[in-house]
Amino acid sequence: MVSSDKVTTDASELVSTLSSFSSNISGLDGSWKGTSHDNLVQKAEQFVSEYNAIQGQMSSFAQACSDYVSYESLKQKILDAQYAMNEASDENKSSYVSAINQMTSERNRIKNSILQNLSAASSPKLEATLINATVSGGSGATQAVAGANSAFVQSLMSEVGNTISNYPNMGFHDGLWCADFASEMLIQHGCNIPRCSVAGDGNDSYDIFYALRNNGSVVHLDSGAATMGYGDSNEYDPNYTPQPGDVVLFNWDADGSTDHVGFVVEDNGDGTITTLEGNTSGDAGSSCVAVKTRDRNLVYGYATPVFQA
Repeated sequence: MVSSDKVTTDASELVSTLSSFSSNISGLDGSWKGTSHDNLVQKAEQFVSEYNAIQGQMSSFAQACSDYVSYESLKQKILDAQYAMNEASDENKSSYVSAINQMTSERNRIKNSILQNLSAASSPKLEATLINATVSGGSGATQAVAGANSAFVQSLMSEVGNTISNYPNMGFHDGLWCADFASEMLIQHGCNIPRCSVAGDGNDSYDIFYALRNNGSVVHLDSGAATMGYGDSNEYDPNYTPQPGDVVLFNWDADGSTDHVGFVVEDNGDGTITTLEGNTSGDAGSSCVAVKTRDRNLVYGYATPVFQA
């Protein structure tokens, strides 16, 4: 992996070369000096300035990548410790708590460092290029929204491995916190909805789809809704292609009630979707935020959230 020190060293060598080039041009004598000469000097100085800015972004990105390696290692250690704690006898469980809390605190510190460095590495030109490419790949506002919400999904990925203990200010519903997690993430990223604790589709303000409808988000009911008698709804849209960042509501057994909620990471194009969900089983078997592959036949519906500018 490229280190921030390597980026800085390479950048310094290039800046030195460009500065020397600019100095040599400035030292030229004779009638050749004129508009062309001045333009070359100006361009060289301008490029040095621009490259210095890019070098700073590259260094921040390299540091974020380096931190991410530490983050992943620490996250696995926490999961291993949680698994070991779950398997331990009651009198031995407490010995794991302090270590898990310390590792969790350090992991959160590293996560904040990653987010700060990624923010410092942001390039408006690159972001604009990404959004334009996304829009040109499809038609209409749906593609533009998908491009914008892809950044939301990227931010959500830093939550993977977290347990309910990582969200001390978040209430939870009878120990089932998938809707609490989903609404917490939406609110944190600028979606104006109340905190929700129900992964259902009724008319309760604590129901996440009801809250999203009231926010102006677009709902697309799928096959899971049809099995519950909602196939004639004006929201029924079984041909909808789920977009990154969509809230996805599941109906596991077509029993007349919805069961679980998460976020779409990607439509895999093979009848499955990749999702990110709270209150689901991680690699170590514990309840946490995890990435899953789900069958689209289990989906009740999707909602494309609206975020405040």
